Amino acid sequence: MLDTLSDGACLHARLGKQCEPVRLTDSEILQQRAPNAPPFLQAAFGRKDDFTVQFFVRMLFSCLVDADFQDTEAFMNPGNSAARPAWPGDVLAKMEAALAVYLDGLGASGGEVNRSRAEVLEACRRATVRPPGLFTLTVPTGGGKTLSSLAFALGHARRHGLNRVIYVVPFTSIIEQNASVFRDVMRPLVRGSVADPVVEHHSHLDPKVETTENRLAAENWDAPIVVTTAVQFYESLFSNRTSRCRKLHNLSRAVVILDEAQCLPVDYLGPCLRALKELTENYETTVVLCTATQPAVARRDGFGIGLDLDASNEIIPDPPSLYSALRRVTVEDVGTLPDDDLVKRLMQCEQVLCIVNTRRHALRLWNRLDEEDGHFHLSGSMCPEHRSATLSKIRRRLDMGSVCRVVSTQLVEAGVDMVVAHMGNTAGGTTGSKTTTPLDEAVERIQAICDAVKEASPDAFVIAHGGHMKAPEDVAYILGHTKNV
Repeated sequence: MLDTLSDGACLHARLGKQCEPVRLTDSEILQQRAPNAPPFLQAAFGRKDDFTVQFFVRMLFSCLVDADFQDTEAFMNPGNSAARPAWPGDVLAKMEAALAVYLDGLGASGGEVNRSRAEVLEACRRATVRPPGLFTLTVPTGGGKTLSSLAFALGHARRHGLNRVIYVVPFTSIIEQNASVFRDVMRPLVRGSVADPVVEHHSHLDPKVETTENRLAAENWDAPIVVTTAVQFYESLFSNRTSRCRKLHNLSRAVVILDEAQCLPVDYLGPCLRALKELTENYETTVVLCTATQPAVARRDGFGIGLDLDASNEIIPDPPSLYSALRRVTVEDVGTLPDDDLVKRLMQCEQVLCIVNTRRHALRLWNRLDEEDGHFHLSGSMCPEHRSATLSKIRRRLDMGSVCRVVSTQLVEAGVDMVVAHMGNTAGGTTGSKTTTPLDEAVERIQAICDAVKEASPDAFVIAHGGHMKAPEDVAYILGHTKNV
């Protein structure tokens, strides 16, 4: 312990300490003339476009916050600062070459499906020369859009000097699959002493993947490929927290792939679409709406918030023909089947996927199947590592043509962690609704929702909101008359 008097650790000694004056700012910096605002910002001021102005301010704030975080880190934690991964300037070209080698290694076997996949890949490669902007990539399931979109993104970024590729995926299970494929593609680069160019940023990240380098790069998305959730992406666009805002400037001059684009958040569609428009028009960002079912978000009469989309934005020359070539599913209504009959139908198929509504039902069906290596059960309650291991076994059996029967719940794909039981407009306040769901009726509806959610995913949280819950006593009534809410 320091001695107060002899070591000068007391307040009196510290106040008497002589300090050398510090030049806070170089005089040359103060004499510099402030640069003119970019033309798009000047035009926004002229037409009083608040959104464009605030988005530009957020971009500047992101630059400032990220620089401040990194400067502080370099001073306070130089070990972390040194651990931040760095990539060579031609990393995108190397990644594009690695992808080409990987695709060549897959072989070009015959068949209508493989010919269609080759056409999708070729269309994506041809489109890389088009200027940055807004694109749609409409490919049916099984058309190979994951690797084809990556080929477009890397080639487009390299040709136009863009900095990175950001994959935005709505479901955590799909994120794990995509990131795993991308790492397989880039494995030769990593063996050649290049830092892993694929960074995952989501809540279900496998601890084996969450290295120090991955965690640091995920803080500001300063990486060649970032695979993240739609929640992370859109919250970063509008968050008021510095930790989320610091990655925003790295969306400029990037290729953003919105996988399963039909899952755009409907309740916040206006600001989300406007942000995508800002990125493509003013920040040299390329945005690709990648899905088998394109959402109806084109601007039209009665939908002024839409994007400027038409057939010229599509990467695939003839989507209807592609759908015809890749049609492999026939929908048939077989009515309601008892479990015994359903199991018999499953056993008649060598490779089959059965999706049911509840976790309990899925487990019951799986237990009724014979004890064979080719029978699998998937549930939303499985931990990420267990789910990934099971999916790997399923892929191997499918590749070998072996028997593979899978029983799954719907929540496996969605990866639901939280469900909001929304009772409609909230009463009270200056703008509150005059007609709301009564508390007694709300109790029944909330409990029914909670029971269904817990049946499918026991670890999910259920939150009640809206309706007549305007005061603490209303909330207490709901909590007192429901379970697990």
